Amino acid sequence: MDQDQREARRLQKPGHGSLPGGPPLYKGGWKALGRLYPWGQGHQDLRCPLEGQEGPLQKSLSPYLEEGLGPQAEPLPLARRRNENGNLHLPYGSIGGVSLWEAFLLGAVEGFTEFLPVSSTGHLVLLSHILGLPIEENGFIKTFVIAIQLGAILAVLLLYGRRFLVDRALWARIGVAFLPTALMGFLLYPLIKGVILGKELVVVLALFLVGLLLLFADGLAARARYRDAVELPLHRVALIGVFQGLAALFPGTSRSGATILGGLLLGLTRKAAAEFSFLLALPTMLAAVGYDLFRSWDSLSREGWDLILVGFLTATVVALLTVRWMLDFVERKGFRPFAYYRMALALVYAGAFL
Repeated sequence: MDQDQREARRLQKPGHGSLPGGPPLYKGGWKALGRLYPWGQGHQDLRCPLEGQEGPLQKSLSPYLEEGLGPQAEPLPLARRRNENGNLHLPYGSIGGVSLWEAFLLGAVEGFTEFLPVSSTGHLVLLSHILGLPIEENGFIKTFVIAIQLGAILAVLLLYGRRFLVDRALWARIGVAFLPTALMGFLLYPLIKGVILGKELVVVLALFLVGLLLLFADGLAARARYRDAVELPLHRVALIGVFQGLAALFPGTSRSGATILGGLLLGLTRKAAAEFSFLLALPTMLAAVGYDLFRSWDSLSREGWDLILVGFLTATVVALLTVRWMLDFVERKGFRPFAYYRMALALVYAGAFL
């Protein structure tokens, strides 16, 4: 019997207290919450980070915070929430199961992978599962993963802001590519966030299959006809937008990977495809993140915003360093190393965790 099973059995034993007329309780559950979140007693917007107990805590539960009583909760995956005595616990400062150091780690991974053709969302989903974060069930974690992409957007603005503002031909092409992406994302948002986002198997399959396609497309770069996105005919630019829209459907595809793949297939050089992917991220990610935050605004507490800010700032700094490195790397090595990495990651993760 592994540690999680033993913990689950322990929590089922009598003697852990109960709410009047309710089931057995996780001993010290609400007391732990009251200690870790002194601001949370009676707080309407606090999301309970215990798996299976997501949602706002009502003021009527305040008495139980002092008594150390609370609803029974299943142990979190990978037994990651344990203190020195072997009891499940929640790290200080965590919201929706995300602690401060996890927000920093997720932000760093987002910043490093957002503009690489390896899928930032796919890495965040897989990392969340490894850390034991219940991303499939927890609305805050899904919103956090989407919101910290704003940090990567800021990095692109800092690097390409001047060209983005003065190059009208580039503006036109970004707008044309954005339209099919926006339409697909708006129509399919409930499917993406409610059904697909967080699914490990979808991520693993997309990582592997797009890796194969990227290998093929990288071989076409030697015959590229266009050295800058502004040279692309508008109908080809629109097709790149369709590639990007398809990436939004399947976590693990990679938004940057899909746009780079489309650019290579449609005649852009490696560097031009990468740069257009960076620039196209601005309206696309602003729209996606803004729409999700608008939908989730009322459910986010002040502490939730603090964690998002940590992830945002971390992603900005890491993305600034990554973009400069990537442009130099792809000119020398191409995209084949990223393709091999995607396929290797998919196989290793599938063998270890699926």
